[in-house]
Amino acid sequence: METFLSNAYIGLHLEPESGLAVMKLNITEKLGKVLGYSKKHHLTLDYLGSIHLDTLESLTFWTRVTLLLANKGLPIRLGAPTHLLSDVTWEDIFYLPAESDNWLFWHFRYQWYSIRTPHVTLLKWRNLTEAQIHKTLFAIKEIIPSSWLSLMTSEVFCHWKDENWDDITKSFHVI
Repeated sequence: METFLSNAYIGLHLEPESGLAVMKLNITEKLGKVLGYSKKHHLTLDYLGSIHLDTLESLTFWTRVTLLLANKGLPIRLGAPTHLLSDVTWEDIFYLPAESDNWLFWHFRYQWYSIRTPHVTLLKWRNLTEAQIHKTLFAIKEIIPSSWLSLMTSEVFCHWKDENWDDITKSFHVI
């Protein structure tokens, strides 16, 4: 029987422009142990699809932020420090309907290289099955140059909408 992940988040972490390395997360440890220092390296989306301002403020200066909102709903709205918004255009923010077959792959085949050096990409999926998520992650692997991926498979993780950092529900092998 297929696992159904309702309102789950998938975070894919890419190398920041500043050269600041993204912290490795050991998937055998509880995320709560690393939350204190991982926060500045990991963007999170809350249930409504907005960005925590304290997380944005802790990002390195000039870190480029690209957001992909992949569920039915209103386009995401950014409220962030000026230094993060000054170089961001609406082209950097995509609304991708999740019900389209191979939606991410076909969209990025034509759109990815028009984005200037994306460094942090977040995907939020609503009501997708585990098989659909795996399919999308493999599509990401085909599109994003491997040199842009910051670390190994522990950098791709899933957590629930309540952001329970005490547990990791699933890790995905994309590299």
